[in-house]
Amino acid sequence: MPQAVSPPSESRVVLLCRDPGRKALLARLVPAAETHTSAVEALLAVARRPARAVVVNLDDADGTERDLVAALRRARPETAVYLVVGAEDEPRGRLLLRSGIGDYFVLPTDVYRLPRVLAPAEAPGANQSRDRKEAAPPSRLPEAAATAPAPLPHDRGFDTAAGGAMLSRRCESMTGAPPEPVLPQAKTRHSVPPDARDLTVAARSAGASEREEPGEQRLFEAACALAGLADARPEAILREGAAAILHGLGAAHARVFTWDSGRGRLDLAAAAREAPGAGIETFEDERTAAERAVRTGETLFVEPGGLVCLPLRADGETLGALCLARKGEGAAFGPAARDAAAAIAGALARLYLAAVRREQFAALALRDAETGLLREDALGTYLAKLLARAAAQKADVAVVVLAAEGARPAAAEALPRLGREIASRLPKGWQGARLSADRFAIVGARRVGSDFPPALAHLVRTARVGGLVDLGAGLPRLRAGLAESPRDGADAEVLLAAAEERLGV
Repeated sequence: MPQAVSPPSESRVVLLCRDPGRKALLARLVPAAETHTSAVEALLAVARRPARAVVVNLDDADGTERDLVAALRRARPETAVYLVVGAEDEPRGRLLLRSGIGDYFVLPTDVYRLPRVLAPAEAPGANQSRDRKEAAPPSRLPEAAATAPAPLPHDRGFDTAAGGAMLSRRCESMTGAPPEPVLPQAKTRHSVPPDARDLTVAARSAGASEREEPGEQRLFEAACALAGLADARPEAILREGAAAILHGLGAAHARVFTWDSGRGRLDLAAAAREAPGAGIETFEDERTAAERAVRTGETLFVEPGGLVCLPLRADGETLGALCLARKGEGAAFGPAARDAAAAIAGALARLYLAAVRREQFAALALRDAETGLLREDALGTYLAKLLARAAAQKADVAVVVLAAEGARPAAAEALPRLGREIASRLPKGWQGARLSADRFAIVGARRVGSDFPPALAHLVRTARVGGLVDLGAGLPRLRAGLAESPRDGADAEVLLAAAEERLGV
C-alpha cells in the first residue's frame, strides 16, 4: 500500500492566523493549509521547506508584516505572500504591495477569491488581474501582476528540511512492496525514496560490482543519514554529513571546506576519518584543489581520480567544496562513484544552505528590521541570561533606557536613523534593543568597580544627572534612565522598570 506523503512544495500553503473566527473561515477556504500562530513559527516553517504561498492575517502579524515580507523575499523569493485584512486596514495592504506581497484580500467578501488564487493549476497572477480590474485602484494592477509568484519547480534533491525529514521517515520504514529496486545486501525489498534513488542510479546503470564501486545499500544508508540531519545546525550537517558520505562512497577520508567570501578563501569546516599519514602537505594540496573546483565550478579529479573535489553550490550560491580521497595506493574513483559523489554533494549543499537560512530567519525574528537592534521580547531573554552569567562572575549589569524627546509624527521618520546611530555606538560586548517606536535600551556587564566603556561614559553621566543626550544633527534628543544590578535588583523586568522610572530624573 503506498505510503502517505506530505503535500509537494508547489501546493503547500502556510497560514499565519490566531484570530479564531478568521482562522475558521480560512480553514474552510484553504483546508490543506498548514496553520501557525506566530510570525516566528511561520518563518521557520517556510525555512525548513518551501511553500507555494504564505497567507498572513494582518492583525496577527503583531506589527512585523514588513519584516515578515522582507525575510521571505530574501530567503524564499519564489514564495508568494498574501495578506488577509479588515476593511479598515485596506490602505496598509495597498502599501505592502510595494514591499513585495502578491495581493491582499479584504474581509468579509473579497477573501473568497483566495482559493482560486492559490490553485496551482491556475496561471499565477491570472486571478488577481481578472478579479480586480474594476475593484482595485489602477495603481495596484501592474504591481500585483509583477509580484505574482511562479509555481515552484519540483526539486528531487534534499531541497529543504521538511523534505529531508520525509525521506528520513521513509527510510525508517524499510519494508514495503514496490517492485524495485532490490538492494544487494538485503533479503527484503525496500521502499527507496526518489532522492535515494538518485544516488544509486549511477552505480546500477554502470553495472559495477560492489567490490569496485559503492554499493546501493551503502549509498541508500548515506542518503538516509543525510535526511536525518534535516533539522540539524549547519556545523552538524557538515560534520555528520562528511561521515555519511565517507561511508557511502568508501573513501579514505572526507573533508568539507566552506567558502569565506570576505577573505576570498576556503576554510576547513569538517573532516571524517583522516587517512594515516595525511599531513599538512596533503591538507594544503586538497585545499588548493578545492579552491580550483570552487573557482571553475567543476568537479576536479587528481592523481588521476584518487582525489575528487566537488564544489558545493545551492540556489546559485557558492558554499564551499567537498574533497574525497580514495582508499589504497593508486586507487581511483570510477564513473559510478563520481556520479554518486556529485549527487550526494548536491544534497549536502542544499541541506547546509537550508540550515543557514533557518538560523538567519531566527536571527531576523529577534531583531528590529529598521535598526538591527534586538526586539523587546528578545532583550528580556538576553538580559535574563546576562544577569545569571554576571552573578556567577561577580559582575555588575547596567541597563540604560533611552526615550526620544518630543517624538512627534513629524520626527517619526528620524527614529529609525536614531536607532541605527545607537547601534553603531555600542561598545564590544554590549547589546542594544528597540523597546518601542521611540524607546531604546542598552545593556551590558562590567567588572565590579570598573568604569563604563568610553563610548557609554558620557551617556551614563547624562543619565545620572537627568540631562538630554544629543547624538547628532537632525536626530531627536534623548532622555536617559540608568539602573544597575545588583543595586536595583537582579531580575530583567525589575531592572528595565527601574531604568524607565528614572527617565529624565
